[in-house]
Amino acid sequence: ANVIAGPGANTVQPRRDRPHVSLYLAKAVQREIKRIAIDYDRKPHDLLIEAVNLMLAKYGRPSIAEIDGGR
Repeated sequence: ANVIAGPGANTVQPRRDRPHVSLYLAKAVQREIKRIAIDYDRKPHDLLIEAVNLMLAKYGRPSIAEIDGGR
């Protein structure tokens, strides 16, 4: 039987416990982040989280884990 998927069938459900944050970067910067992720077998998202943690530390703020209760 042929099954036709309706609109949104392949979409990812948003996380309701966390807001979405967008970041606009030059394509070349985005490519570099992807290359670093590949080189270190990590996801670009994980590298961006690492960057946010570094920024928080620089300004004397608690880490994401400390703010978020370790979630």
